[in-house]
Amino acid sequence: MSNWKTEYKVEYHITFLHEDGREQIISDERIVMADSEEEANSIILDMFENGTEPLTDFPYGWDREISNEDLSIDKIEKIWKY
Repeated sequence: MSNWKTEYKVEYHITFLHEDGREQIISDERIVMADSEEEANSIILDMFENGTEPLTDFPYGWDREISNEDLSIDKIEKIWKY
């Protein structure tokens, strides 16, 4: 049994729905340490739902215009195992 985690690159996109009806999609990626792809997925979902920092950068002023945002995981890739 190993105490080391594996690094996963998680590619995702967030769909933003603006108050005026516009929809914009921003893609991004994160490297996370996890024991499995499922845990890497859970980490990103938790960051999206409960994190204090946004998962992606977006232009100044958007936070006042967004009525809804939806996260979709596109790809999870193992990049390094210790």
